Amino acid sequence: MRTRACWLLLSVSTLFFSEAAAAAETCTSYLTSQREKMFQSALACEGTAGEVQSARPQVEAERDGQKLMTFAECSRPVSVAGGKDLFSECVRTHLCAAQTYSCAIGRSNAHSTVQQCGQATTACKTTDPIPQ
Repeated sequence: MRTRACWLLLSVSTLFFSEAAAAAETCTSYLTSQREKMFQSALACEGTAGEVQSARPQVEAERDGQKLMTFAECSRPVSVAGGKDLFSECVRTHLCAAQTYSCAIGRSNAHSTVQQCGQATTACKTTDPIPQ
């Protein structure tokens, strides 16, 4: 009986702390985590060993704040004609999305409301588009 009570208490406290952590997330922390997911996704694009190695410096440069992708590159629609195109389009799309999140981070702060956070992201999709 005590064991069940302990497990129940542990389950409830775990649920409480995970909800508290979710409530503590701010606009900028959310956008930062999404930006990091885009970097990880760019590194996870499937390609040859050489292609995958070539993506790492691009991701690190973007992570350090360099804006590698131009508006023209990010506004160009996704186009895949062969295997090599698939890798480069995957990396391009994720790096452009990372730039969109970087822009939104710059337009918001930790106290931004959900609506303000969404508006910043939407505005950034105009200036820093994500290939479709």
